[in-house]
Amino acid sequence: YDECQETPDYVEVALGAFTDVGDKDWAVEVFEEGADWAATAKDFMALLKGARVILEDEEKTTEYFQKAKAACKNADEIIGLAIAAAEGDDKEGARELFRAAADKATKASEFLGLAQKITESLGDKELARELSAKGKEKCKTPVDFADLAKGLVNDFNDPEQGKEVLTQ
Repeated sequence: YDECQETPDYVEVALGAFTDVGDKDWAVEVFEEGADWAATAKDFMALLKGARVILEDEEKTTEYFQKAKAACKNADEIIGLAIAAAEGDDKEGARELFRAAADKATKASEFLGLAQKITESLGDKELARELSAKGKEKCKTPVDFADLAKGLVNDFNDPEQGKEVLTQ
């Protein structure tokens, strides 16, 4: 406990106190101390997990999720958060974050990368296809269109969508 330096450290100790030792009061105390230091998306994701397990408080969990999302500065940070949410078995939260990442993506290649992360972490090919298709709007050069079409065919086995991209 004395070695804790960041919010995730505090949450990890609090989770240990709760699950391994069974001392909820101490776990809550350590958890709240960690919450006082929270500032980054990573911090709020740790708090989200702690709130769900230690506090069993879905309202707090939602609050930390929103704070984590707001703390993200770019699409890559949001994608990292979405992957963490998916790994934590919060599939709906992950989908919401992947959609938010798509809103911040600026290049067709970013949409394809996003789609690959969705497929890897959620296995949701429909969402991946939907968001990669949004990359069409960001294509500016013939190379952009060709790369997007190739990605749609190779990554999603969607020759129709790929063909549509090329005929624009």
